[in-house]
Amino acid sequence: MFSECPKGTYGVNCSLICSCANGGRCDLANGTCDCIGKWKGDLCNETIPEVVSLSPEEANLQAEMNLICLIESGINLTHAEISSTDFPNLETTFEKVNDTLYEAHTYVHFLEFKNVSFNCSAENEHGVSVNEFVISVIEPPFLSYIPEVVSKTDTMVEIKWKKWEFDDDGGGKFNDTIKYIVMYKEHNTKDWHYNGKWEEDVYRRKIENLNPETYYEIAVQCKRPGIKGEGHISPILRTYTSCNFTNETSTWPKNFTAKAEPTGIIFSWERPSQKEIGCSVNKYVLKYWLKNDTSSAKQEDINIEKHAIYGLKPDTEYEIELSLVSSNQVVGKPAKITVTTEKAGSFFEGSKIHVI
Repeated sequence: MFSECPKGTYGVNCSLICSCANGGRCDLANGTCDCIGKWKGDLCNETIPEVVSLSPEEANLQAEMNLICLIESGINLTHAEISSTDFPNLETTFEKVNDTLYEAHTYVHFLEFKNVSFNCSAENEHGVSVNEFVISVIEPPFLSYIPEVVSKTDTMVEIKWKKWEFDDDGGGKFNDTIKYIVMYKEHNTKDWHYNGKWEEDVYRRKIENLNPETYYEIAVQCKRPGIKGEGHISPILRTYTSCNFTNETSTWPKNFTAKAEPTGIIFSWERPSQKEIGCSVNKYVLKYWLKNDTSSAKQEDINIEKHAIYGLKPDTEYEIELSLVSSNQVVGKPAKITVTTEKAGSFFEGSKIHVI
């Protein structure tokens, strides 16, 4: 006969020590454990698996991510699975991390902006446990407004932009951590260039080493934490670098010459290089009038380095002025000459030209 024994003992004369853990009761005759609550096993030190967590808790739209389900189990895990009705064909693998911890893995490509529910289930010889988790899919942030030009030169453009705000701009989440980077490219080219690096709390940037007299497209991109956190670019700013004129006091173009006929004059001159004037040539402007009669002045725009005018009076003196235009500005001083047309019936053997 076995009567009551002190707690933790059993057998004849209560001489044996009970090994039941976690509140389990010993059979007074043979010491087998009667477990309570979640505890299982011969010594009440085992349980069904416990699904602890699923990470990450959020994902960026278009991100392909490794989901990790953390599982605790004191004995070998026999099966684990991550599943979702939004992703019906997920493949799950699991591995043992230490004596009591396992990780289940699956890869998911998030293509829709919504909250997605996942179930993580785990099984050992004592049973199955399942826990549900929700991952928030977040659209990456982007600016709604065009950046503004602060200043520019022939080789630099400085811009500023408005700080990303959840209520005014796109994507992201409230109180998000946002970084910015500036992108630029020449107009009608394909590849964007990054200016500097991703930075937080920066809303102004200089883009340097640009080409003079060139149209550029400039935008700002935002990024939030996580894989694929980069949003699409802001509306594009289009701007034009100015010209750095050199030799502004010189006369342009050079070698301006003329050959006179009775009713016309043929002109020629040299085209300056971009290095000489600091900018490329847009056009030339030719003005001419009867000497001492500016009210008779006429003007013609020219795109090449040779030109002729006709309908003039024979044996008449004309004043001629040729200007070089770049970036819609006259460069330096215009070249000036006076030319006397030939007499009617002459053989055009020469002309009277006076360089001013």
